[in-house]
Amino acid sequence: MDHKIIEITKSSPETQVEACIALLKEQMSFINARSDLKHVRKGVELGLENPNVCKVFAAINSDEKITAVAYGNIGCSLERAGYYLWINELFVEPEERNKGIATSLLKYIDKWCNENEIKGISLVAEVSNHTAKLLYEKLHFLAGEVLIFDKNL
Repeated sequence: MDHKIIEITKSSPETQVEACIALLKEQMSFINARSDLKHVRKGVELGLENPNVCKVFAAINSDEKITAVAYGNIGCSLERAGYYLWINELFVEPEERNKGIATSLLKYIDKWCNENEIKGISLVAEVSNHTAKLLYEKLHFLAGEVLIFDKNL
């Protein structure tokens, strides 16, 4: 089934926003994050209220169903001397995987970043996620050897 990539905004149809929230909740469960639907919804709504710092992109098929979502934040980088997009989450519905959707989504994001003077894209993947690693390498992402530390406040 064909798909197109769209940017989800505050003015997007509620059905599209809700579909993205549902997929992001599924992603949170997939990565064993302790984030319930209420928290995911609040995060998405906060992001959509602040389009200068948060972006949501989605793949939508010919039946108008959202099949994948990417949620990211725009930050300022000393290393890049400009803005970058941190992709917090990228999720493709399990039955839609290996169809090129994540590739299309990331290529669209890459193009969007270039058009909006974003100097780079960063993301993380589990060391054991070989499929993601192959995808990111194919799209010229470079793997670093860093530890990620988080602290909830």
